[in-house]
Amino acid sequence: MGARKSIASGALEWDVLYRAHADLVRRMLARRGIPVADLDDLCHDVFLIAADRLNESDPPSHFGLWLRAIAWRVAASHRRRGLRKLELLSDATDQEFESHLPSPEANLQRAQHENLLRDALDALDLRHRNVAALHLFEELTTSDIAFVLGCDRKTAAKRLSAAARKIERWVDERAKLSRAP
Repeated sequence: MGARKSIASGALEWDVLYRAHADLVRRMLARRGIPVADLDDLCHDVFLIAADRLNESDPPSHFGLWLRAIAWRVAASHRRRGLRKLELLSDATDQEFESHLPSPEANLQRAQHENLLRDALDALDLRHRNVAALHLFEELTTSDIAFVLGCDRKTAAKRLSAAARKIERWVDERAKLSRAP
Protein backbone atom coordinates (compact mmCIF):
# COMPACT_ATOMS: atom_id res chain seq x y z
CA MET A 1 0.00 0.00 0.00
CA GLY A 2 1.43 3.42 -0.95
CA ALA A 3 1.47 6.60 1.09
CA ARG A 4 -1.80 7.58 -0.50
CA LYS A 5 -4.78 5.30 -0.16
CA SER A 6 -7.90 5.72 -2.24
CA ILE A 7 -11.22 5.23 -0.48
CA ALA A 8 -14.78 4.91 -1.72
CA SER A 9 -13.94 3.92 -5.28
CA GLY A 10 -11.18 6.53 -5.63
CA ALA A 11 -13.47 9.46 -4.74
CA LEU A 12 -11.42 10.59 -1.74
CA GLU A 13 -7.73 10.22 -1.02
CA TRP A 14 -6.54 9.07 2.35
CA ASP A 15 -4.19 12.02 2.92
CA VAL A 16 -7.06 14.47 2.33
CA LEU A 17 -9.19 12.68 4.92
CA TYR A 18 -6.28 12.63 7.34
CA ARG A 19 -5.64 16.36 7.00
CA ALA A 20 -9.35 17.10 7.34
CA HIS A 21 -9.87 15.02 10.49
CA ALA A 22 -6.54 14.72 12.33
CA ASP A 23 -7.13 17.81 14.49
CA LEU A 24 -10.57 16.52 15.50
CA VAL A 25 -9.05 13.19 16.51
CA ARG A 26 -6.20 14.85 18.46
CA ARG A 27 -8.67 17.09 20.34
CA MET A 28 -10.86 14.10 21.17
CA LEU A 29 -7.86 12.17 22.47
CA ALA A 30 -6.64 15.17 24.50
CA ARG A 31 -10.06 15.59 26.08
CA ARG A 32 -9.98 11.93 27.07
CA GLY A 33 -6.82 12.57 29.09
CA ILE A 34 -4.17 11.43 26.64
CA PRO A 35 -0.86 13.22 27.38
CA VAL A 36 0.41 15.62 24.71
CA ALA A 37 3.47 13.42 24.18
CA ASP A 38 1.22 10.49 23.13
CA LEU A 39 -1.29 12.37 20.97
CA ASP A 40 0.45 11.94 17.61
CA ASP A 41 1.08 8.22 18.13
CA LEU A 42 -2.50 7.51 19.18
CA CYS A 43 -3.89 9.73 16.41
CA HIS A 44 -1.96 7.62 13.91
CA ASP A 45 -3.29 4.48 15.60
CA VAL A 46 -6.84 5.76 15.07
CA PHE A 47 -6.21 6.29 11.36
CA LEU A 48 -4.51 2.90 10.99
CA ILE A 49 -7.53 1.21 12.55
CA ALA A 50 -9.81 3.24 10.29
CA ALA A 51 -7.80 2.23 7.22
CA ASP A 52 -8.00 -1.44 8.19
CA ARG A 53 -11.74 -1.22 8.73
CA LEU A 54 -12.27 0.62 5.45
CA ASN A 55 -10.51 -2.24 3.67
CA GLU A 56 -13.14 -4.60 5.12
CA SER A 57 -16.29 -2.57 4.47
CA ASP A 58 -17.81 0.49 2.83
CA PRO A 59 -16.99 3.94 4.20
CA PRO A 60 -19.37 5.17 6.92
CA SER A 61 -21.82 7.94 6.12
CA HIS A 62 -20.54 10.11 9.01
CA PHE A 63 -16.77 9.76 8.71
CA GLY A 64 -15.90 12.28 11.47
CA LEU A 65 -18.27 10.69 13.96
CA TRP A 66 -16.99 7.25 13.04
CA LEU A 67 -13.41 8.44 13.71
CA ARG A 68 -14.53 9.84 17.07
CA ALA A 69 -15.88 6.41 17.98
CA ILE A 70 -12.55 4.82 17.07
CA ALA A 71 -10.63 7.53 18.97
CA TRP A 72 -12.85 6.97 22.01
CA ARG A 73 -11.99 3.27 22.01
CA VAL A 74 -8.27 3.88 21.40
CA ALA A 75 -8.15 6.28 24.37
CA ALA A 76 -10.01 3.77 26.56
CA SER A 77 -7.60 1.03 25.54
CA HIS A 78 -4.65 3.30 26.30
CA ARG A 79 -5.98 3.92 29.80
CA ARG A 80 -6.78 0.25 30.40
CA ARG A 81 -3.17 -0.58 29.68
CA GLY A 82 -2.42 1.55 32.70
CA LEU A 83 -0.26 4.09 30.88
CA ARG A 84 -2.09 7.09 32.37
CA LYS A 85 -4.88 7.72 34.86
CA LEU A 86 -8.20 9.01 33.54
CA GLU A 87 -8.30 12.76 33.02
CA LEU A 88 -10.94 14.55 31.02
CA LEU A 89 -8.79 17.44 29.85
CA SER A 90 -5.05 17.60 29.21
CA ASP A 91 -2.90 20.53 30.30
CA ALA A 92 -2.67 21.69 26.69
CA THR A 93 -6.43 21.98 26.27
CA ASP A 94 -6.74 23.73 29.66
CA GLN A 95 -4.18 26.35 28.62
CA GLU A 96 -5.77 26.78 25.21
CA PHE A 97 -9.20 27.24 26.76
CA GLU A 98 -8.04 29.61 29.51
CA SER A 99 -6.22 31.87 27.04
CA HIS A 100 -9.59 32.83 25.54
CA LEU A 101 -11.15 33.99 28.81
CA PRO A 102 -11.53 37.73 29.25
CA SER A 103 -10.09 38.26 32.75
CA PRO A 104 -8.21 36.57 35.61
CA GLU A 105 -11.43 36.51 37.65
CA ALA A 106 -13.24 34.75 34.84
CA ASN A 107 -10.31 32.31 34.54
CA LEU A 108 -10.48 31.56 38.25
CA GLN A 109 -14.25 31.05 38.17
CA ARG A 110 -13.98 28.79 35.11
CA ALA A 111 -11.14 26.76 36.68
CA GLN A 112 -13.19 26.29 39.86
CA HIS A 113 -16.18 25.19 37.76
CA GLU A 114 -14.03 22.74 35.78
CA ASN A 115 -12.54 21.29 38.96
CA LEU A 116 -16.00 20.87 40.43
CA LEU A 117 -17.21 19.21 37.24
CA ARG A 118 -14.17 16.90 37.11
CA ASP A 119 -14.73 15.92 40.73
CA ALA A 120 -18.41 15.28 40.01
CA LEU A 121 -17.54 13.17 36.95
CA ASP A 122 -14.94 11.23 38.94
CA ALA A 123 -17.70 10.32 41.41
CA LEU A 124 -19.70 8.66 38.60
CA ASP A 125 -19.32 5.06 37.52
CA LEU A 126 -17.57 4.55 34.17
CA ARG A 127 -20.75 4.10 32.07
CA HIS A 128 -22.30 7.35 33.29
CA ARG A 129 -18.97 9.22 33.19
CA ASN A 130 -18.41 8.27 29.54
CA VAL A 131 -21.85 9.47 28.48
CA ALA A 132 -21.56 12.72 30.46
CA ALA A 133 -18.06 13.43 29.10
CA LEU A 134 -19.17 12.93 25.51
CA HIS A 135 -22.12 15.24 26.05
CA LEU A 136 -20.33 17.94 28.05
CA PHE A 137 -16.92 18.04 26.38
CA GLU A 138 -17.57 16.74 22.87
CA GLU A 139 -21.06 18.28 22.71
CA LEU A 140 -22.47 15.16 21.08
CA THR A 141 -26.19 14.49 20.78
CA THR A 142 -27.74 11.42 22.37
CA SER A 143 -27.83 9.67 18.97
CA ASP A 144 -24.15 10.43 18.39
CA ILE A 145 -23.25 9.24 21.91
CA ALA A 146 -25.08 5.98 21.22
CA PHE A 147 -23.13 5.58 17.97
CA VAL A 148 -19.76 6.26 19.66
CA LEU A 149 -20.44 3.90 22.56
CA GLY A 150 -22.09 1.26 20.40
CA CYS A 151 -25.33 1.18 22.35
CA ASP A 152 -29.01 1.89 21.73
CA ARG A 153 -30.11 5.56 21.64
CA LYS A 154 -32.56 4.97 24.48
CA THR A 155 -29.79 3.44 26.58
CA ALA A 156 -27.57 6.47 25.95
CA ALA A 157 -30.45 8.81 26.83
CA LYS A 158 -31.15 6.95 30.07
CA ARG A 159 -27.49 6.97 31.05
CA LEU A 160 -27.18 10.68 30.25
CA SER A 161 -30.28 11.49 32.28
CA ALA A 162 -29.05 9.40 35.21
CA ALA A 163 -25.61 11.02 34.99
CA ALA A 164 -27.17 14.50 35.04
CA ARG A 165 -29.21 13.61 38.15
CA LYS A 166 -26.15 12.14 39.90
CA ILE A 167 -24.04 15.21 39.06
CA GLU A 168 -26.80 17.52 40.29
CA ARG A 169 -27.05 15.59 43.58
CA TRP A 170 -23.29 15.61 43.98
CA VAL A 171 -23.09 19.38 43.40
CA ASP A 172 -26.00 19.99 45.83
CA GLU A 173 -24.25 17.93 48.51
CA ARG A 174 -21.00 19.87 48.03
CA ALA A 175 -22.88 23.18 48.22
CA LYS A 176 -24.49 22.12 51.52
CA LEU A 177 -21.11 21.07 52.91
CA SER A 178 -19.51 24.38 51.96
CA ARG A 179 -22.29 26.35 53.70
CA ALA A 180 -22.08 24.28 56.90
CA PRO A 181 -20.35 26.08 59.81
